[in-house]
Amino acid sequence: MPPALVPPGGPLLDQSEAAAYLHKSQRWMRRALSERTVPTVKVGRSVFVRRADLDALIESRYRPANGSAAPGLVRPRREGAQQTP
Repeated sequence: MPPALVPPGGPLLDQSEAAAYLHKSQRWMRRALSERTVPTVKVGRSVFVRRADLDALIESRYRPANGSAAPGLVRPRREGAQQTP
């Protein structure tokens, strides 16, 4: 039996699989797809999402805990802001 083909960017997920992968509702996923928040792959009439694109969406919305920012993302202080010890 030949090995299963996996497209670049990982396996293709349908709408319900993509919603489950993100722990979101199918309604949220439908909205994200219609607003083109997530890139899609159309095969005939079927719409799929690459797992790599979902991972990129997660990375783009990452915010560190406790208000600390990643290096290079530190906002400059406002003039007149009080310094904390």
